[in-house]
Amino acid sequence: MNPRALLGDGRSPLICVPLVAQTLADLLADAAMAISQHPDMIEWRADHFVDIGSSDLVLSAGYALREVAGDIPLIFTVRSSAEGGQPVNLSPSALQTLRLVAADQLPFEFHDLEMQSSEALIHELISRTHARGRKVILSAHDFQGTPPEDVLESLFQRAHQLGADVAKVAVMPQVPEDVLRLLTVTQRVSKILPIPVISMAMGSLGVVSRIFGGVFGSSLTFATSGRESAPGQIPLQDLRAILSRVG
Repeated sequence: MNPRALLGDGRSPLICVPLVAQTLADLLADAAMAISQHPDMIEWRADHFVDIGSSDLVLSAGYALREVAGDIPLIFTVRSSAEGGQPVNLSPSALQTLRLVAADQLPFEFHDLEMQSSEALIHELISRTHARGRKVILSAHDFQGTPPEDVLESLFQRAHQLGADVAKVAVMPQVPEDVLRLLTVTQRVSKILPIPVISMAMGSLGVVSRIFGGVFGSSLTFATSGRESAPGQIPLQDLRAILSRVG
């Protein structure tokens, strides 16, 4: 399956490495390290980028990352601080403009946006992204706990209803049953929805979801080749070795 057209088939999820460098030099160095380990995808967490206040510098860094990444599909993400991202010194309007400029100009296959964003922004980003043959991941992150099954399912359903190409939900489990609940919902929605879904439980309790999530229908899992972007990420080489035995 071509990851540029769609994400993994669930049971054999693709592996994505997030890059959280603050400078262009470190971004390219981290990218080179990740690329040497052959990830299926790379996510640029631009909320960590110190020059995020300059659209020109963000675009320049994005073009440079595209050049070194070659054919590896890229995800552009500016994670909000409310959902675990680095605080950025930008007004809401400036941040919205940056996201739309990136959707217009960056040659990235995917753009990630929180579904808590305004519907106007979501629809505009989807429209611009689709006009360029690219895809949108609508995501939700709960760093405090794991919602009930009906709430989890409604998040996946909402992403689809809003026009997402991919629905992503991440939670922070407090007890093992939270992980089981997330995986149960993931299995159910992966069979119901016509779009790929991504789910993960974060932290040490959630590591099992990063390994076995694909068995339950999650199409992508995140690993690290250096600095992690969320608690519980496993080194890429270790995760690949484990996944080779899970399938």
